[in-house]
Amino acid sequence: MKTRAFASIFLAVAAALTLGAVESQPLAVVPFGRYILSYDWSVSGNPREFADDPEGPAKVFRYRGSDYPLQRLVFSDASGAGLGANFGLQSLVPGRDGRMAYEFHAPATAATLTLRVSNPRDGVVAVSNVVLQAVADAPTVNVNPDFSLGLYNYSGVASANDGAIRLVMGDDGRPRLFSGFYCMTSDAPVTPGRAYLLKMAARGHHKNRTDSFLVFSSADGKTVAKFPLPRISKGRGEAPVEKECPFTSPEGAVWVRVWIYDATIEYIRITPAD
Repeated sequence: MKTRAFASIFLAVAAALTLGAVESQPLAVVPFGRYILSYDWSVSGNPREFADDPEGPAKVFRYRGSDYPLQRLVFSDASGAGLGANFGLQSLVPGRDGRMAYEFHAPATAATLTLRVSNPRDGVVAVSNVVLQAVADAPTVNVNPDFSLGLYNYSGVASANDGAIRLVMGDDGRPRLFSGFYCMTSDAPVTPGRAYLLKMAARGHHKNRTDSFLVFSSADGKTVAKFPLPRISKGRGEAPVEKECPFTSPEGAVWVRVWIYDATIEYIRITPAD
């Protein structure tokens, strides 16, 4: 995977407020472009300690009711109109301050990106050294396919049904994703009529079987098609089940995401088949 840094800006420390957010200057992006947005961050004041919070892991991906700083990517089109605010949502974990590196695809009509990080309850966040890098020659169409960006980095995960979703560390030191009841990956770009291969390794949770679907959408976000994937049996034993599913992107589809129920996921990899 190759990256190219083309923008570096600084954010000022927020005023002594417990509400509000710090924001970057708008950064230029291209539609469907793949990027890594990285920045240094820290939090001061009296934010709730993650280690002392029994619901801490569940709050990393929860953007309502979290006591931690919240990352949000705000996109606008060429006219300056906003494209919605629910991109790149995840909390930043106090005690794990450092450098965040979030990978994503820009929406189909995006022209600019603004990073927004909210202040946590009873604390003040500082963000600096923001760098946006274009990614080229990535091995997969989807981002963060092996969850290798870190235990508190939810790049590649778009939404979840409940607070049970979390990244968990395996005995081999690699993160896995527990979906909770269900979760959805972020959209990955596809070309109508082109063949792809999805490879996934997962196991069902407890006595539940893992069901999953490919969901295709158009440039304006409307669902074009939904295809079921092979079912993974109940989570008995420790070994994950590996599945391969070739598919062709249907007419009108420019995005695909994976919808997964009741699974602990080792990886999800989508690659062109040709």
